[in-house]
Amino acid sequence: MRRFLLVIVLAIPACAVWAQHAPTPSVEIAGPARVILGLNEKACGAEDYPDAPARAFRDAKGQVHLIASHTIGRQWIGPSLLDLSRSCAVMFRGGRRDDPEVFDDHAWLAAFYTEDGKRVHALVHNEYHGSDRPARCHSRRLEPCWENAVTYARSEDGGMTFFRPPGIRQPVAALPYAYQGDRKSQFGYFNPTNIVKWNSHYYVIIPMIDVARGRSGLCLARTEDLGRPESWRGWDGSDFTIILQPDMRASDPARAVRSCVSLDMQNLFFGIGSISYHPERQLFFAVMRFNRWDRKRNDEVPGIYVSVSRDLISWEKPKLLLSDEAANEGGNDPLQIEYYPALLDPQSTSRSFDTISDKAMLFTIQMSRSRPASVRAFVARPVELQ
Repeated sequence: MRRFLLVIVLAIPACAVWAQHAPTPSVEIAGPARVILGLNEKACGAEDYPDAPARAFRDAKGQVHLIASHTIGRQWIGPSLLDLSRSCAVMFRGGRRDDPEVFDDHAWLAAFYTEDGKRVHALVHNEYHGSDRPARCHSRRLEPCWENAVTYARSEDGGMTFFRPPGIRQPVAALPYAYQGDRKSQFGYFNPTNIVKWNSHYYVIIPMIDVARGRSGLCLARTEDLGRPESWRGWDGSDFTIILQPDMRASDPARAVRSCVSLDMQNLFFGIGSISYHPERQLFFAVMRFNRWDRKRNDEVPGIYVSVSRDLISWEKPKLLLSDEAANEGGNDPLQIEYYPALLDPQSTSRSFDTISDKAMLFTIQMSRSRPASVRAFVARPVELQ
């Protein structure tokens, strides 16, 4: 018995060392694109087109909801991720309110999570357009007067409709000072990734641009309670202590100095679309868009890239998954690009599709400078981990 126990004790560190240094798998396109929404399909009117990465959840009745939100939020619903019908019912829209401190103007449902399929939590990409209000934006230009924040919404009917809970005024994430128009560019916390659950916390990555401080990057944030938007905390470089919801804002100058410490942008791109956890491999996979105007690190070409992490903080060098050129091979539009990438696994055991296996689907939105911005296709391609 002692000899047997000794073998076990020695074997455990050996396995741990092997797992720590085992090569990470590559992700490869495994088949042709499947069209979810064609270029000229407008099932619900002229403004019905995808404008955000794909998100999905499964309700308490087993129905799958797929969303690629616009300011008028609608969804696809069906028995599986690959068997869906478009619903024209409006699930959510922003309030177009004039007060920037309310954080309720142009709104996109951006991330979802549900444990029971009845109550669904959502993060909202909220754009305040000062350019719509001349008194707040003398230039009347969109980008210098565009402030972004991430806010909270909830559904109590399995994801059919979402609302801003009464009494909740604090955003999930906003810059720590009052609105000011006519800055150098748009500013704030932008389109968050999906929410991924790991151990006892929920995580999200939120792109940020802080013009006043000359900072930009990707903020990793987490919470233990999705129903309390004020509970989200950002990464400070060693722990999650950054308050992302300053109390209306810069009332405490010392607090306003601190902001989320960006993840290392050497291996991540600003156009991050989704993060997925592979439980068997104990790895996270991020899919991202690299644009022709982005700063090159390693001779990247425009397209979709994937990076791998074991802890959501340190990420490996990104690898090309799908270039725009390869995606358009045999096509007749050299200006077409693949935008808003997201990995979703139709067989995910998570109601919120934040986990994947060795086979999943890459969802993208096809856009082109050769056609109007509202003319887009929504497609999905099978991928495999090898």
